[in-house]
Amino acid sequence: MQKAIKGKITDEQGNPIAGATIRLQNSSQGTVSASDGTFTINANLNDIIEVSFVGYDTSNFTLTSENPTFQLLSSSQDVEEVIVIGYGTTTRKSVVGAVDQIGR
Repeated sequence: MQKAIKGKITDEQGNPIAGATIRLQNSSQGTVSASDGTFTINANLNDIIEVSFVGYDTSNFTLTSENPTFQLLSSSQDVEEVIVIGYGTTTRKSVVGAVDQIGR
């Protein structure tokens, strides 16, 4: 029988991560962490949960207590430079989005 597991998601410095996705492995059941990093999910002890958040490595954790704290590690992907190039012309009334012009 599943219990309400109340846990917390933090980064390497122990700061809470708000908006992390917590999903019970091999299930469609999931939730999102609150602004203080806390979450509640119905699961059994020894179930495996997957925790993910943008900018952090996705990790799997085994539930060993009813009040776990899980730490996510920063993703080591670096972006050196981003270049956006666009070509073409159109009229303002046919644009479905934003149009920006940036000069030097």
